[in-house]
Amino acid sequence: VSDHSHLEHVTHHAEYLNPLSAKLEGTPNLVNKSIQTTKRFDALKMWLTLRVMGQQALGESFDVLLQRATETHQMMENNPNIEVLHKPELSTLVFRFVPRLSMSHEQIDAINADIRKAIFRDGSAVIAGTKVHQRQYLKFTLLNPMTTTEDIADVLGLITHYGKELTAAALSAAKNR
Repeated sequence: VSDHSHLEHVTHHAEYLNPLSAKLEGTPNLVNKSIQTTKRFDALKMWLTLRVMGQQALGESFDVLLQRATETHQMMENNPNIEVLHKPELSTLVFRFVPRLSMSHEQIDAINADIRKAIFRDGSAVIAGTKVHQRQYLKFTLLNPMTTTEDIADVLGLITHYGKELTAAALSAAKNR
């Protein structure tokens, strides 16, 4: 579509795909570039990947991603400030920062939304967000087999750092009311 404003008439915002909050924040979003969202070149990408990598190497890459998701889940389970929604079935993990203090669901939701924004602003990483039962969660979808457990540990460290910083700010603001 040459004039992207024409797509506004058929745009639907889904939390897992193209949340309205991402548009309002100015976060890059490739989903709204065509009516076909991300599917337009999927077959070509798969064909080209198989031609270049071969079945064996591609399968090994998937195995690495599945292993990395399992390792990431274990890291999250060992972090007292991370609440994991589920065990990964493939390479997606849905989780959130939960301070071990008495805070409302709304405060925890706001902290998780702000963690995403803070990490995006500092340029360290881009973390997806989603909502489950109206609660704000963070989401990793591991797609790069070159991502190491150290890379993931660094991002989890950022999540914990910003989560604690934002929790302290929220508690301070509540005291000053």
